[in-house]
Amino acid sequence: MCCLVLWTHEAGAQTQIDTPPPIASAPPTQAVLPEAPPASLVVWNRTLAVFRATLGSATPALRAEAASARIESAFDRLDPAGITYSVAQLGNARGVVIFGGGALFAILEADLPQDGADSLETAGAQVVSRLQLLLREHREETQWRVILRNSIAALLATIAFVAIWLAGRRAYQWLLARLTRHAATWMKEPDIAGIDPRPFVISALEWLIWVVELGVRVAAGYIWLTFVLSRFAYSRPWGRTLGEFFIDTLTRMAAAVVDEIPNLVTLGIILFVTRGVAAAAGGWFRAVERGDLQVSWLDPVAAIAARRLMVLAIWLFAITVAYPYIPGASTDAFKGVSVFVGLVVSLGSAGVVGQMMGGLFVTFNRALRPGDVVRVGNVTGIVKELGIVSVTVVTRAHEEVTIPNAVVVADAITNFSRLSAGSIAVSTSVTIGYGTPWRQVRAMLLVAAARTDGILREPAPAVFETELSDFSVTYHLVAQGSTAVIRPVLLSRLHEQILDVFNEHGVQIMAPHFEAQPEKLAIVERSQWFANPATPVVNDNDR
Repeated sequence: MCCLVLWTHEAGAQTQIDTPPPIASAPPTQAVLPEAPPASLVVWNRTLAVFRATLGSATPALRAEAASARIESAFDRLDPAGITYSVAQLGNARGVVIFGGGALFAILEADLPQDGADSLETAGAQVVSRLQLLLREHREETQWRVILRNSIAALLATIAFVAIWLAGRRAYQWLLARLTRHAATWMKEPDIAGIDPRPFVISALEWLIWVVELGVRVAAGYIWLTFVLSRFAYSRPWGRTLGEFFIDTLTRMAAAVVDEIPNLVTLGIILFVTRGVAAAAGGWFRAVERGDLQVSWLDPVAAIAARRLMVLAIWLFAITVAYPYIPGASTDAFKGVSVFVGLVVSLGSAGVVGQMMGGLFVTFNRALRPGDVVRVGNVTGIVKELGIVSVTVVTRAHEEVTIPNAVVVADAITNFSRLSAGSIAVSTSVTIGYGTPWRQVRAMLLVAAARTDGILREPAPAVFETELSDFSVTYHLVAQGSTAVIRPVLLSRLHEQILDVFNEHGVQIMAPHFEAQPEKLAIVERSQWFANPATPVVNDNDR
């Protein structure tokens, strides 16, 4: 059979292709043979063709193996200019035969298409071109000048790559310092819903610059590897593959960017409009905060929280509108990430949302204001700040106590300064036996209040008999103190004066438990007021 001789004999012993002898029909059993998988004809790391059809008893794998061995054994004899092809009838099938001083291999019609070639003529021309290029590049391996030139080029590329890799860290640090400094300058007073975004912006810049640095390093390594592989004939197909992949990736990315330009323009418009609306709303609320604008339904303190909520609501609405225009928003990966983030936020924000709602209640209910002297639970002090999730109170020991808004809402709040403009409420109680006239006790308490530095004369202090117990009477002194003195100090001064006045008049204070009159009055004689190590107080304001 002519075709079988083509695959089993050396190049100089083929049968004449132009007038092939008649080929017997294939045995009937060949029609039911299982279809063999295709095989690629790879010679010297290059794919010349793909065989899909079985020729006689030769499967595609055997055809590829035989053709590869035939070409490699004839490398030294094959001339690129002598590689040709011819379309001929090979038995009961048509095919294109590749010649190089003799028939090397054939491509049948059943092997089509060949890398885009859908005709025998096109496939033959394509394979001839590839085989000629392979032979020319193979001869480069024997030319020492070409090898030396390519080796020097690869060495220079390696030096450049190492320099870029080492310079990447210094460039990263320099760029990070410069951008963070400019970011801090541009964002002098950032305020988005009461949250300072500068730490987040700086962290995002650090991450973005790190990604850029890593991308530059990886790209430099990719280009270096592509260049070095393409310098040498044997590895040149790998370099071409890497280069084509890189160019194809850039092309697809550029096409995707071009396709997304309308969405990016829409996102830019949404961002521009949102910034303008947020700035306008924030400016209006800031005018209320400063007192430049008077609104009956909104005081300056509540305007702070209202501004934060309004700005937050505007940005959330903008994000909702912009979501469909974000590149990749319709992909399954983006949807999966969105579901995961939503689940995490839902599970982790229940307590935070409760604290925020408590903060809104405290703020808009006007229960607390910065500067108020209050008692929340067992904490007494001056309100320093009303936050989104907590209230900050400074105690008399100059301790800053942070109270969650949920605790503030759930507990009783005592405000000592809200009803007294420019003053703070001070009150205390004493328990005195029935043997002391109530008028005398009232007078002594008023005298103690008058002697206390920081107690205002107007409105005048008042004394109330709040309880008639079994053995004593409870007297309650109420006065207004100056805001120049903190309440704990003022209350301490008042207690000191009460003790002195009652000791002067020989009236004992039996509190909180009074069961019987003692044989000797429980008072301190005046001569013992400054017993060692006590010393007289020269200036009470120095306490």
